[in-house]
Amino acid sequence: MGNARLYYYPMRTSFGTTGGSNLEKVDFLEGISDIQTTLMRKVSDSVSLTGRTTRTSWSPGLKVRIILERFTDDALARDLYSFQTHAERGLHFGFASDSAKVVAHNHLSSPPLRGENSLAMGGNIFAPWESAATLTAGDIVHVASPAPSHQKEELEIATYASTTSTGSATFTDTFRYDHGSPSILRHRDFFPMLFLPESEINKPILSHDHRISWTFDMTCHLFPWWGQMFSSSGESVIPDPSNPVDPQDDAPGGSGFTGTAADVVGGSVDPDGPYAGDPATWSGDMIIVKGV
Repeated sequence: MGNARLYYYPMRTSFGTTGGSNLEKVDFLEGISDIQTTLMRKVSDSVSLTGRTTRTSWSPGLKVRIILERFTDDALARDLYSFQTHAERGLHFGFASDSAKVVAHNHLSSPPLRGENSLAMGGNIFAPWESAATLTAGDIVHVASPAPSHQKEELEIATYASTTSTGSATFTDTFRYDHGSPSILRHRDFFPMLFLPESEINKPILSHDHRISWTFDMTCHLFPWWGQMFSSSGESVIPDPSNPVDPQDDAPGGSGFTGTAADVVGGSVDPDGPYAGDPATWSGDMIIVKGV
């Protein structure tokens, strides 16, 4: 079992699935005290005179709270203090509660469908972050479709194999949903592309008791658009150094985006806009569901 770790690129040259000197790792040197996840989705309901309901749904995601209580490692406190500068600018970072489980795969030929209990995948997208990371029987994985539907479920691994370019898994249960493309499988407690939301700015992430012991408590968000970006290892979202604006304009569709991820070559993906067309070529993350 590995330690909890944060992964980020402090020089803001890119965020991606590459390793090298631009990748900074904050090793907690132990397991975390707690990790809590909460499903998020913005919705707006309408009810007709006859009682028919219509729901507009957009921006699905996951709220992740990471807590490490009363640790006494002064060097770790310095690392986390320095990390805050990166997070408060709205730049992305990854987190794993177990560095030995830094695993995420995109499906290969077809997305998972209801009733199936196996999945053929590409290689581990984030292998450059932790080359020895793997899954074993009994591990819990999170499988999710892209927005706008963003159907998600958790399954237990029965068997798992992975090479540089391919992966395969079978599960102790079957898929409950038909998933769209690209669907992503990741270890349940590996969150590849987090950011600190506006609501958390100016809240204390790192606190201490007379600098004898420290507590790290951070709530961040994970949105599914990262699965559109990274289909294999070695890809990056590359900001424009001439653009001094920090926020999400480095995302697809933003003025600072110059990335080359395979899923968006030849077109941009606007992370906030009306749903349009096939999930494989979607141009937004809003969907309207009509009730009966």
